[in-house]
Amino acid sequence: LDAAPAVLVQASDKLAPGEHTAVLRSPLGYHVFELLGREAASTVEGDEARALVEEWLVGEAVDSRLRAWLAARTDSLGVVVDEDVMRRVMCCREGEPYLAPAEES
Repeated sequence: LDAAPAVLVQASDKLAPGEHTAVLRSPLGYHVFELLGREAASTVEGDEARALVEEWLVGEAVDSRLRAWLAARTDSLGVVVDEDVMRRVMCCREGEPYLAPAEES
């Protein structure tokens, strides 16, 4: 949050879990935030921190590559991307993407 505009940080500080902000405008655009929950801050050091960051970066890279691949093919293949399904795509089990179980409502 250190790099976030002050208006966004201040708005999110006032929220209780389950609440959302009004539409906010910042130099980055328009935003609506919903607070899902709060956790106490913790410190992770050394190898554990490195492993967590690497895991996150790999996940982001996989998601980015998958979305780029889909975007390049949606028109030519007539594919429509279902965002609910995309949120369930996991990588990788035996080198292949798979769907996580659907969340129960």
